[in-house]
Amino acid sequence: MNKRIRVIGIFVFVLALLLALGFRVGHPQSGLTNALGSAKSSLVVYQKKDNYSAGEKVLANSGDKSLSPFLGQISGATGDRYDVGNGQFTEQISANEITGKLLFVIPFFGTILGWVGL
Repeated sequence: MNKRIRVIGIFVFVLALLLALGFRVGHPQSGLTNALGSAKSSLVVYQKKDNYSAGEKVLANSGDKSLSPFLGQISGATGDRYDVGNGQFTEQISANEITGKLLFVIPFFGTILGWVGL
């Protein structure tokens, strides 16, 4: 019993530390695909930044709410506006619509969240 409590305590501590460092988890509703499936079937770990550059993959909100949030890649930047491609088209969005830079993808867990309505 004590071993279980210790493992849970370590897990909670690591999770709290990652959240304090700005790491977040998101469930994209559309966007780029990878070898393991669509963006909607995955979870992504991302981190908010002040500035983004061309070539970075990001989690962002689209003008079309049914596509938000989406996984995209920045193709260009002008001022605080970014051109972000989502695999089907390129959309120009403002910096405050970018949730964060993609760090890595956790495949298949998005499907489970979709089943429960998240």
